Amino acid sequence: KQKQSTVDLYPGQVMTLDGTAITWTNPGWANEDYLLQVAAAEATFDFDTVLQPPLVISDFIARDAQLDFEWSEDGHFNWQFADSPEPDESKHPFPWLVDKANLQNVALRIEHPSQTGPLLIDVSSATQQQDGSQRLITSIDAVIAKEPVSVAGRIGPFPELLAAGAVDFDLTVKDPYSTLTLQG
Repeated sequence: KQKQSTVDLYPGQVMTLDGTAITWTNPGWANEDYLLQVAAAEATFDFDTVLQPPLVISDFIARDAQLDFEWSEDGHFNWQFADSPEPDESKHPFPWLVDKANLQNVALRIEHPSQTGPLLIDVSSATQQQDGSQRLITSIDAVIAKEPVSVAGRIGPFPELLAAGAVDFDLTVKDPYSTLTLQG
């Protein structure tokens, strides 16, 4: 069966990458055919951040996506596309940051040799945006291993994330049996 993807790039100082029916094939040793399948996605970013990391994605939207994360018995990871260079402590700790995001219907499959079977995470929705004090506000509704989980939190301020500076955060994770709150 033939699959057809479309990817459009709208160049300029602020660039938009827009795609539909995107697929990326897994390596031959993996258990799933694709490491990535996305019905529709759009990312907007300032070109200057491509040249001077971290890459800042100002707006990211994706829907109906499946991502597969697999490790082989001999330690290969399906998302590692080249040998990892030695860590450079002078670089920003994150290669990219997302300012605003809206994800709908995203399925994650995680399989490692240490697990008895794959871990399945179905994210019905995940959103992120800045509040008035430049902190990123995140909300996630998901099902992990057949149990509903919600995540709500904030981290920032965003300019400090960009500079790898001092940030504060609070995060609350709830499932049917417990609530976990982290602050720092």
